[in-house]
Formats: sequence, C-alpha cells, structure tokens
Amino acid sequence: MSATGETWVVAAYMLPSKAQQNLHTKGSFAQRGAAQLHMSVDRFVQMSPALCAPGTSLHIVHNTNASDQRRGVEYHRFSDAAVAAESMPAMPVMDSRWVLISRLLQRDARWECAFVVDLTDVTLVAAPSCAALPRDRFYAASDGSSPKSARWLARRGELNEFNVSYPPAFRAFLDPMAYYRRCRANVSAPLLAGSGRQPCLYNAGIVGGRRPAFAAALAAVDARLCHSWASRKNRAMQIGSDMVAWNEAAVNASGRVLTGYPYGPLNLPMFGQMTHQDPTKAKEGAHCAGACRHRWLNASLGDYWFSHKAPKSWTLAAIPRACRPRGKHDARRGYAAPACVLPLCTRKAPHARTP
Repeated sequence: MSATGETWVVAAYMLPSKAQQNLHTKGSFAQRGAAQLHMSVDRFVQMSPALCAPGTSLHIVHNTNASDQRRGVEYHRFSDAAVAAESMPAMPVMDSRWVLISRLLQRDARWECAFVVDLTDVTLVAAPSCAALPRDRFYAASDGSSPKSARWLARRGELNEFNVSYPPAFRAFLDPMAYYRRCRANVSAPLLAGSGRQPCLYNAGIVGGRRPAFAAALAAVDARLCHSWASRKNRAMQIGSDMVAWNEAAVNASGRVLTGYPYGPLNLPMFGQMTHQDPTKAKEGAHCAGACRHRWLNASLGDYWFSHKAPKSWTLAAIPRACRPRGKHDARRGYAAPACVLPLCTRKAPHARTP
C-alpha cells in the first residue's frame, strides 16, 4: 500500500537511437528533442481536464534533457547511463519503455493506482476512484474489431520470434476462428458486464490498476520482453512486440483482467467503432449508429475513463460545460478551457461514476 494513495497517469516519450529511427515513424517515438516532448505533453494536458481530479498526477518517462517539473507535470528522465544500468537486451524503444516504467513504479512508493497510456492519442475523460478499483485485477484496453488487427498482432509475434514460446492459452487466443467468435460475442454483449469476458483483442495503449495487481502484470511484461529479445535468433527488429506481450499477459490473467468497451469502463470504443446492436433495431441486428450512437454517448458520460483514437467530438462531449473550448482553434483540437487543466485546475474535474 502506498503512503499517499496517489493515482498516476504515466506516459513515455523515448527518442530512438539512430539505428532504430526507421522503426519509429509516428507518434511519441518518432519525435526529436525536449521541445516536441513539451508540445506533446501540453496537448495531452489540454485535452484531459480529469487530470485535475484530487490525488491524480501526470508522469512522463523520457530520455531527453527536459526539466523534472513543468506546469504541474512530473518528468522522470532516464539518461543513456541510466538505461544501460537496467541491463536490458537491445529492443525497440516502444518495448524498452515498459521495462523502464515497470522499474520506476517498483521503486516509487507514492502511487497506489497507475494507468500507463500512449501520449499522443489517448485522453483521460473521467478520473476513476482509486479506492473503488479491485486490488486483485488489472486493466487492459479493448482494441478495435478489424480482422487486420488480429493478423497484424500474429505477424508481430512471428517476426520478433515471440511465437516460439507462446503459452497454449495465448496460442488458442490468436486462432482466427477464436478471434471471430469473440468479435461476434461483442455484438450482443451486455455493456459494462465486467470480468470473465474478452474483447476481440487487448490494446497496450491503456493499461493500469491498483498496485498489487498492476505491478505484477508490469513485472510479467518486463520479464517477457527481456527474455524474448535476449533469446531471439533473428537480429532484425520490428515494432509491436509490446502489443503481443500485453495481450499474452491479459490472456494469462484469465478472469483477473478488466477491459474497456463493451465489457468494462477503461476506454470508450477505439476509433469510435460501435459493435453493440441498436436496441431499437434488434430484429435487424443493426449496429448502434447515427441517433443510437449519440444517445449512447450522452448516456455513457462518466462510465468510461479514457478515449483512444476516438473522435475529438467524443472528448469534447466529456468535458464539463463550464470547461468547453473558448474558441474555434481550441475546439478543433479538443482543448478544454485553461482554468480546467493543469497547472491551474480552478474548475471542477470530471469524475467517473463508481464502478
């Protein structure tokens, strides 16, 4: 148990080495320098007024020369020497961030709940109550429902040779027919049904939970990445192994993992893809769209904590009316009013409903 019971939202901004620059072409792993780090963090802050919730703080793991504190955000710098001291095998920075985050969180006693998120395409829309989260379960986001995602995930495991040591349950999880059955089940799923149900795929863009369960999950992913990158025979690198490792960790956890839409509160539908049926058109089996989509979004505000690659209009809908953008420039970017975000936080932050 942490001394203060803080909730940390953690993101990484890692500059790849020259040898890895061809692997990272977009997002927070294709940037150059501290200035772009601050721009990315400021954008995340301006779209996440829920960071103003009591006991909630934003932490950035990085390898630039940025300062330790800026505008209410805490920066955790890993120099080249500090990275080398962690004794990890060579791997893409998209994977090595998990090793650094895992070890940072192991050493810091201040947090009781933590959520690790992608910096450039995730938004905190409502702050969950740390005290209400289960101690024995962690959270892993739900992915979209495109068959391309399943093929992409399987291919990542093959290219980086993670597939040579898949546990039987995870190998079965990746079977195309098993993927199809999970996605079909999502269509008629009772929303926010809780644990014991698997999404089409899990996504590493948002993972977290209470310290006992989440620290163990992070340690398992840390060990998986280090072992697999150290033992592979092919020296060429491909990105995406962190997605393999987190899907494997979630499958291994069985009923001890909670997720996002449609089964859990962690994240809104990725890409805004609605998979459940329109209750007014149940006989036709139509997916929720149009008016159904608008009704669902308005009714679900406060039920979901994060958005991931969701339409900006969804983020704006989650912002309290008093914190809505003041002009067209901020509205286009989904920015809340300055008084509602770090470091000012003079307005009430959006809270999640108790799960």
